[in-house]
Amino acid sequence: MPLSLSLSREPFHRSSIGRLCVMAAVVATICFPVGALIAGLASVLLDFPIRVLVTFGDRIHAAAGLVLWWLILCLPALAYAAVFMPSWGKTTTATGP
Repeated sequence: MPLSLSLSREPFHRSSIGRLCVMAAVVATICFPVGALIAGLASVLLDFPIRVLVTFGDRIHAAAGLVLWWLILCLPALAYAAVFMPSWGKTTTATGP
């Protein structure tokens, strides 16, 4: 069955919110190592310590900085998931028949 993108207004089901957030979290987690490699390469090429980027200029702890960067990546991942989620607007087993 071919995948099609429909722009018609379909009914919104609240059970889709959980699946949307899980998909966004998965996408952000997959993109995180790629972003880290790009940041590491930029720090080497532009000659600045990676710690400054991770800690937002030594304003927060490194672990909190990594969590914050992951949350920042979640925003575009949430938009991506909302647009490309295949079962958006369809009933699920959680919503019943």
